Amino acid sequence: MKNKFTFFAIAILYSWLINIETTAGINGYDAYGQVPAKISDEPGKGNWNSSIIYKGEDGSLVYHSDEEGNRIPDFSYAGYRGGGVPLPELSVVITLDPSPTGNDTQQIQDALNEVGAMEPDENGHRGAVLLNPGSYYINSRITIQHSGVVLRGSGDGDNPAENTIIHAAKTIGNVSIQVGPGNVGWNYQAGSPISSITTEFVAVGSRHFAVANASVFSVGDDVVIFHRATQQWIEAVDYGGTDPSHPDVWTPNDVNLNIVKKRRITGISDSIIALDVPVYNHLNRNLSESILYKVSMQGQISESGVEHFRLVLDSDSPNGNNHGNNAIVFNGATDSWAYGVTVLHFRFTGIGATNSTFITIQNSRALEPHSPIDGGYRYNFNLMSRANNILFTDVHASYGRHCFVSNGTATVSGVVFHNGTSYHAYNSSEGHRRWSMGLLFDNLIFNEAVANIAIGLYNRGTWGTNHGWSSAHSVAWNSDPGPGKRIVIQKPPTAQNYGIANRETVHGTGPFASPPGFIEGTDQIPELTSLYEAQLHDRLTYGIPPDAPAQLRVMPYNHYQYLKLEWIHRDLNEIELVIERSVNGGDFEELARISSHEKMFVDMTVANEDYRYRMAASDNGRMSAWSNIAGFDMNIPAFDLRSPDPGTILEVKGDPSQNFGSWWTAVDSDFDFSYIWYLDHIDGDFTQPLLELHTDINVMLVPYDDLDQVLDNQGINIHDTLQGKWTVKATTGSLNVWAEEPFSIQLVRGDITTNLNGVDDTFPGQIFLHQNFPNPVNRETAITFSLPRAEHVQLSIYNIMGHEVKRLVNGTLSAGEHKISWDASDSGSGVYIYRLTTSSGSVARLLMVVK
Repeated sequence: MKNKFTFFAIAILYSWLINIETTAGINGYDAYGQVPAKISDEPGKGNWNSSIIYKGEDGSLVYHSDEEGNRIPDFSYAGYRGGGVPLPELSVVITLDPSPTGNDTQQIQDALNEVGAMEPDENGHRGAVLLNPGSYYINSRITIQHSGVVLRGSGDGDNPAENTIIHAAKTIGNVSIQVGPGNVGWNYQAGSPISSITTEFVAVGSRHFAVANASVFSVGDDVVIFHRATQQWIEAVDYGGTDPSHPDVWTPNDVNLNIVKKRRITGISDSIIALDVPVYNHLNRNLSESILYKVSMQGQISESGVEHFRLVLDSDSPNGNNHGNNAIVFNGATDSWAYGVTVLHFRFTGIGATNSTFITIQNSRALEPHSPIDGGYRYNFNLMSRANNILFTDVHASYGRHCFVSNGTATVSGVVFHNGTSYHAYNSSEGHRRWSMGLLFDNLIFNEAVANIAIGLYNRGTWGTNHGWSSAHSVAWNSDPGPGKRIVIQKPPTAQNYGIANRETVHGTGPFASPPGFIEGTDQIPELTSLYEAQLHDRLTYGIPPDAPAQLRVMPYNHYQYLKLEWIHRDLNEIELVIERSVNGGDFEELARISSHEKMFVDMTVANEDYRYRMAASDNGRMSAWSNIAGFDMNIPAFDLRSPDPGTILEVKGDPSQNFGSWWTAVDSDFDFSYIWYLDHIDGDFTQPLLELHTDINVMLVPYDDLDQVLDNQGINIHDTLQGKWTVKATTGSLNVWAEEPFSIQLVRGDITTNLNGVDDTFPGQIFLHQNFPNPVNRETAITFSLPRAEHVQLSIYNIMGHEVKRLVNGTLSAGEHKISWDASDSGSGVYIYRLTTSSGSVARLLMVVK
């Protein structure tokens, strides 16, 4: 039997392979027996690294999460026995030749059943049925329905003298060869153990979470994570990016939108459950309460496969539509494989999987489908419903519509298309519809594609049955769409997609407008030439990393004196959490190491700086991915004084209830801040100010009476001048910031007259500004002021930022009282300032607009 070179060997040799010239891991032949074009291995290249996943100092992979907690998941669990395990070679126990009757259906099926009735060995293997070279004919489905059974040919070439060629009659029906008994239920069965997942947010890439009742489960249980498509989740993903008026709009409880993941429990501690494979989508209790339930997987087979034959579905013509639909389908299987198999002339699926997990399709070809070139046809390598952790490697497709595709909606996840070639693709390789998760398109080459888009991780909008977001948390890595072709990467709501180190054109402009995904390194040759191989090597060499802390949040603590960090993290045992901090955009440096039992951390070393934090878990030195970066800007941004201008001369005289108005730009901050207004000598430093007043807004009206008291305390006589300056300090808790520059002011002491009658009168030689009426203002208000003599007057309305809203008067007025109206209909609710300026001085008051 041909050597099955698996990625167990690649993992061992990986650290050596990436240091030599490489063809990016592309092996084998294309659809027509030709060596495919290489992804560039130009000398001097191959040392580019992604900003979000790369090798650390110890050689292990370092992952970074974005602000939403999205990160590239670990795809290395795809394939037979979770990856990194060689495909077994089962001994031949029955050998067949072509039947002289020209119908081999019964003899092949009987032989498979006979082997299936044998006692398995310690590995669960029973044996292989070998088909000698020749042409075999089947007219109904061949099914491998027992564990440990292999159907093996003598080669997949086109010469029956040397190879095994199986012809499926046009009347074969839906499936020609099936590995597995069929629909193995993943649905909940009444009476099975079940519990809700109580962890508030289980981030993509996590393997641990808490449940309400862990006592109903045991280590080794097969379980399903079920995330219902609630109204809240549907709204959070923007109805899938579809047209809400479309008849097939995404709706709650749509079975194609309920997220389903098959897993096995590997550990239990108190309420914490550990799984064998991470999740490929966030589980957010604010959007949907996920549940965990046990499944029996009754009837599921394992350790079975198909090897080394050619399967041809007989048809009338290349565009025929009256023959077999699917060539080879894994249905109800786990830990099984297809190796060295070629299929031709299928209508829908060449080689695919449904109701199956941990399947490897390796060194195989799905070529020349015969069907209309239309929707529902030509899916060469295809995932259908409930397919998790499937690996396609060294696979080759031709003339497909969707050569490498997930068509199974939200029940498909953890799929790798690795080292593949496509020839003459009519449409894109992609997640096809309704939220497939965790797809990796790694080192794929597209030759002479008809379609402009070779790989699409994007919103498919109203195409098909409102397909909408076709994939989430998925990656296109180091792939080549071919000259003039493109790869489209878009960001789904609540998730992310990635396009890293690909060729040609990679962008976020798809058939339906959506935000671009994460795109970097286009036309670079990465050090990690294959993401799948790098992740597999990392896990096998350094072990499984702990989960990353999720939803890191930073908030002020103890009246803004400190910063408090909170996060979500679950693990079976106590491990270490590493906290790093960046100050004012600098490098991250380690701040603390704490126990994973801790649920918060207070940073007591903060000052007026901008802080950013990230966290990782460390289990005996094995680091998790970094959490999202979260921070808080403890700086109060700088602000400026506005009025009165530097050098203003203010004569303090007349009614003591008059106000000297000053204001400054409001501090642009989310802090709950206030201001302190200071007056000091011209050579003072405000440590012992002459006057200190407090306000919650960026305006200060200083009573003349207070100013006169300051002048009196300083021994300033009538008509003498105090050379002073004023400034403002913004403050919140322990944080303070001063205005950029103080403004000088000259205070001339005049006569202060006490108004014994308590009536607002006009005093000789002074201006007087009355409070507006009505106040607060809804629409129109009157502003009254008095002038001791005819002079030039300016009366203006300012908003709280000091911007002039309306100039009501700008000209010469006679002596006496004047009343001016202001229509506030077009002004929003808030505090405003009205200011009267003459040659005699300036006064201001506040008014309120309430709508």
